[in-house]
Amino acid sequence: KDIRELEQCRLIIASGKNIEIYLSDLMDALKGEQYLVELGNTVPSQKIDAKNSLYACCPNHAAGQADPHWWHNAKYMARAAKTLGKVLAVHDPRYADLYKKRAAEVRTKYKNLHEWIKTQVATIPEKNRRIVSAHAAFGYFCQAYGFKASYVKGLSGKAEISAKDLADTIRQIKEERLPAIFPEVHGNKKMIYQIAKETGCKVGAPLVADGHYADYEKMMRDNVKSLLDALKQG
Repeated sequence: KDIRELEQCRLIIASGKNIEIYLSDLMDALKGEQYLVELGNTVPSQKIDAKNSLYACCPNHAAGQADPHWWHNAKYMARAAKTLGKVLAVHDPRYADLYKKRAAEVRTKYKNLHEWIKTQVATIPEKNRRIVSAHAAFGYFCQAYGFKASYVKGLSGKAEISAKDLADTIRQIKEERLPAIFPEVHGNKKMIYQIAKETGCKVGAPLVADGHYADYEKMMRDNVKSLLDALKQG
């Protein structure tokens, strides 16, 4: 049913960077004249590499490919808005001026959001600018806003963490005296609380990686608030 509906579309918009692993099969299945734009492919990629400290404990998160969570850099979202405005103007020229005007407005909003985030996180002591979370979803945020990242190996979605990985995580948190650990909205919160109990660190409010908010700006502001609440002191 979805493919039949998509056959009526002239333009298909995707996030890109291989997060929609079905895209190539989808485009092969369609019989119409569709144009596909992958917005994430228009911004620089961060490669998932065990040598990169942002992904040191999740080297197989995307089999060495690009980290697909590019939207956690608000500046990249501003660039994506500009790209989308141009694409819409080409494919629906009747409203080209409107698309370009709206894209400029959205681009300004996201640039302002980018600056707001930088201002807010600057109030967190540098030693506390750590995101300890369930999996490698916040690499772009860390790179853009001056955080370091640590991830609980094996704890992503419904995955079970091994005894060795759990021990390694607890040891790392204790050795580095990390101030807080953050569950994710769709992650394994029970294990996060167990780790916090073993280490004595705080549990921050759940962070949102994707798929929970219809409002991008609200998602980013809520994530920043969660970081501030847990990390600003000490």
